[in-house]
Formats: sequence, structure tokens, C-alpha cells
Amino acid sequence: MVRRCELFLVACVLIGLRPTFGSLLGNENLVVQFGTYDAMLQQCFFHKLYHGMISPQSVTFNNAAANKAIKFISVESNQGFDHGGISAAITSGTVGTGKVITLQVNATPSMLKFLNNVTIKMYCEK
Repeated sequence: MVRRCELFLVACVLIGLRPTFGSLLGNENLVVQFGTYDAMLQQCFFHKLYHGMISPQSVTFNNAAANKAIKFISVESNQGFDHGGISAAITSGTVGTGKVITLQVNATPSMLKFLNNVTIKMYCEK
């Protein structure tokens, strides 16, 4: 009986499903932010990751042409906790001074696909 349960859990992970108790793990976020928001900033980048896309995804924004530093980043998902959440990490660049930033966005926990849309917004100096 234990072996069947283990096989079921492995199958769920492999096909992108997860058991209902997965949201109790505490690592699901619906919003991940980098930097400090200020009303004086203007949105300089918008990107959407769509439901069904493979996770993880890397997103790069190069603001060198405008010569403005990226001061704040918001990564938001509209998927509820019953479907997991998102995690994001800056893999290159620096918020506050960098003009080129790369993010890696993952569906959590350990999902193979995003279950809902994820929006990425970056804000720069005016």
C-alpha cells in the first residue's frame, strides 16, 4: 500500500499535478518584489508568462538605451494557493543601479508548467 502511494505522488510530480496538501508547504507566493516601490517611478517593462508555459522561464530586460536604472520589480501571479504559487530570483544585474536585469521565474512547488498567467513589471527612474 505504501509503495502505491509513493508511485502516485511521483506520478503527480511528473505530470505537473500536486496533492492538495501541497499548499501547506509555505513556499507559495502570489507576488514577489525586488527593490522599494516609489510613486515617482515609471513602468518601463511589462512581460506576461502565460498559463501552460514550461517552468522555469528566464526574462531579461535591457534598459541601456534609456540610460535609466531599474529600481523596482514586481512579479505577480493570479493563481490561487490551491494551485501553488511562484518564486523568482535575479540571476544577473542589480536592482537600483542596473540597466540590464535577468529574472528566473518558477511555478512552485516544483511544477512543470505555469497554471495561470504571471506578469512581470519593472519600474525605472523618470
